[in-house]
Parts: sequence; structure tokens; C-alpha cells
Amino acid sequence: MFVILALVGLSLSSARAPTTCAATARAPTTRDGADEQYAFIAGLAEKGMHERVVKEAETFLAQYPRHAKADAARYRMAGALFEMHEMQKAGAEFTKLSSRHGFEFETEVAFRLGQCELEAGDCAGAEKAFQRTVEAHKDYLMGPALWLLGEAHLRCEHFDAAEASYQAVIALDAKGEYADDALAGLAWCAFKERKFKAAQDYAGAFSERFAKNERADELRFLLGESLFELKQPKEALEAYASVGKGTWSD
Repeated sequence: MFVILALVGLSLSSARAPTTCAATARAPTTRDGADEQYAFIAGLAEKGMHERVVKEAETFLAQYPRHAKADAARYRMAGALFEMHEMQKAGAEFTKLSSRHGFEFETEVAFRLGQCELEAGDCAGAEKAFQRTVEAHKDYLMGPALWLLGEAHLRCEHFDAAEASYQAVIALDAKGEYADDALAGLAWCAFKERKFKAAQDYAGAFSERFAKNERADELRFLLGESLFELKQPKEALEAYASVGKGTWSD
């Protein structure tokens, strides 16, 4: 019934992690030292060379496990694994970093960890991670974190909490990037709670405002379901008929 969670395509602050020098075109020699080796990893990350980042970061952590930049190197590695869609491995590394209170990218760690846990089906773990993200009040993460917090609540069937999160997304920016998904979430919350009139209103509003949205057919189907439950068969059939060919027309 729920759409598959797509990875939120944010460029997190890892690109701004500190470096000590510009990355070179070659791997560092044994005499370059830890700082130069980390700078090389950072340069690889900025170039999107994710597999190489993982390899070099693993070497760095094996050689310098207690170095001042060990957490930053692990963060680079976790981010690379995330970009490679190695979600289980990325989640394990973000989990290690989640206990490092005061780490420069503590909020970004919580956000990515929440995504990994939601992808793994751990809605309770995702709730905690996204709640930490929201409480950090980083402007650029607030919208997506509130929306994903709502998704985590919805999957855990904490409908009141999910509704509050979705409403907060819309209150933050009613025309923003996550407003459509928040409105869809409100429709599903209402339907799951058997508040069919509210589900009809939300699904209808989505269909009007976001007629060309990739989730439009999903919400047209939900509108039909809500109308059917409200014993309005004619209107329900009209809603079902408006669903395009695909997943929601079967």
C-alpha cells in the first residue's frame, strides 16, 4: 500500500569536511602521514569515487584508529557506501558514529542512519534517528527530516505522530519540495485511522494540486477507496477510472 521509499537526494555536509591539503592524483606514500592520507580520501569523495573512498578509508582506520580524523574518515566511508546503495554496510558505519556526540556532522549522521534504518524496515530506529535530526534544527535538513520522521511514524502505525510531522512539513513550506509527500502522508494516515472523509479531502486536494505528480495515481486510487468506504459508489468509480495504467490500476 505504501510507495517504496526513495533515497532523499541531499548533498550532505561531507563535502565541507575539513582537509589539510588538496587531494593529489596519486595515493599517499607511507611518509605522507595521516593528515595527508585523510586529505586524499576527502579529495576522492569530492570526485565521487566512492569505491576508492571505501578502500582508502578502511586502510586509514586500520592504520590510525585513534587519530583525530578517524571519525571524519569513517563518515566519508559511510557516505560512500550510502551512495553505492550498500545500505546495510552504511548503516553499520553510521551507527558507530551515532555515539560520537559533538562530532562535526552528528546531525547528518543521524539523518543518514534514519534513512538506512527505514530502508531496512526498522521504523522504530528510524523514528529515533529522524527525531534527533529534527531536534538539531539544521535548516537544510528540517524539511526532509520532518517528512521522513512522518514516514517512520506511519510505518510504525503511530498515526497521530505521523500526522503531526506531515503537518509540520506543510507549515514549514506549503509549496516546498516535500509538501506533496506530506499531503499524501496525511491522506494515508486518515485512511488507516478510518477517517474516510478526511482521507477523501486530503486525497482530493492532492489530486487537484499535484495532478502530474508521480504519486498522483496512488492518491486517485486512495480517493476511490475513501469514497467507497463512504458509500459513494458512483464517485468512487469515477476516481478509480481516473487512475492511469500501472501499479495502482491493477
